[in-house]
Amino acid sequence: MERILKGRSGAWLLRAGSLFLLYLFLCILYSSHGASHPLIPPLLSSVGNPREVLLYQNEEKIDFRAFSHKGYTRLVVESGEYLPCSIFEDAGQLVVYFPLRVSPPWKKKTLDDGVVNQLTFYVGSSNSTLVISLGSYFKAYNTFHLEKPNRIVIDLYRQLPTTNPTIERINPSTAEQERTPPIPNPSPAIQTVVLDPGHGGDDVGAKGRTGLLEKEVVLDITRMLRQLLTSNLDVNVVLTRETDENLPLEQRTAKANNVKGDLFISIHTNASRKRGVKGAETFFMSYEPTDDESSQLAARENFPIVLGDPTLASDLQLTLWDMAQAEYLNESSQLAEIIQQELNLRLNIENRGIKQAPFAVLMGAAMPAVLIEVGFISNSSEERELRTESYRQKIAYSLFRSISNFIQLYERKTGNYPLQY
Repeated sequence: MERILKGRSGAWLLRAGSLFLLYLFLCILYSSHGASHPLIPPLLSSVGNPREVLLYQNEEKIDFRAFSHKGYTRLVVESGEYLPCSIFEDAGQLVVYFPLRVSPPWKKKTLDDGVVNQLTFYVGSSNSTLVISLGSYFKAYNTFHLEKPNRIVIDLYRQLPTTNPTIERINPSTAEQERTPPIPNPSPAIQTVVLDPGHGGDDVGAKGRTGLLEKEVVLDITRMLRQLLTSNLDVNVVLTRETDENLPLEQRTAKANNVKGDLFISIHTNASRKRGVKGAETFFMSYEPTDDESSQLAARENFPIVLGDPTLASDLQLTLWDMAQAEYLNESSQLAEIIQQELNLRLNIENRGIKQAPFAVLMGAAMPAVLIEVGFISNSSEERELRTESYRQKIAYSLFRSISNFIQLYERKTGNYPLQY
């Protein structure tokens, strides 16, 4: 028995000595590498949850805002970095999934505006989910990204309540003799599309290195787009200019309003002093430019109107224009999102995103309105593409698909046609 105890105590002392040497070795390593990049974590007190300290160091802090408008509810998720997400609708809820841990300002919020009942964040260790409980007046939704700051915008559209028809008592015998009148087919919500080829006449627009002119490229693309629209959709298409002519910016918008246009699309090519810059971008109206480049671009595009009549740039005129377009900003942003997606998909070009800027040609439009820069004519490779008929046709087809998709979405939202996907 004594021999056994001695053997066990010797083995225990040997193991204890080994563990002590190992601990001493690790301490030396830890001190040599510094506390900022430890090989082993420091001892943590029992206060708080040490697992959260270790796992959630890189969570993204977000801000969240909700706005209830007459026709829709807007939710805005703002973050310091670009925040990827996926959104789907399921059983009376809209689910927004983030593939990383976020830190929201609250976990649960009640809205109860008829479109949105409640907002709930579920935050996991490596992902997060925002569940939007939908109200009885919810009809459809749209989402898009904005930059500087990074924002995810979710617009949830309101189902407009219908009034109860007056029920009139009818004599049964008379009712049997009368034929039920046919139900008229609803007219499309989008009947007239106005296409605006930028610049023209003395205003050549941007110019490529080999002499290609913006005014000629966009007029050709616009004609192709008109052919696609009139051949495939039941819409009337109006061009602000049919030829190479001078046309002030205010007359373009005035023409769109005079023909009672339902969509206004201004088509341009971009330019930059940095010859490596390329890609397409789509704009809708705002006094606050998305970035400095957007501000400079709007200044260039607005330049003819200031030369033609400086009074048109007065504060009063800008306010009147803004009032005309403000009603359609939501639809304009939606149209811009669809166009940008189609251009990226079908042209396989650099995605420069959706942006906002105070373009004078958009301000006065009493309809959804966007301005598209289909590429950089200042970039040698894109100028080469823009010179070819096949590439222009691809651009026109991308815009045709965008308009077609928007019309379907708009008519479902306004109730002119039954829901179909």
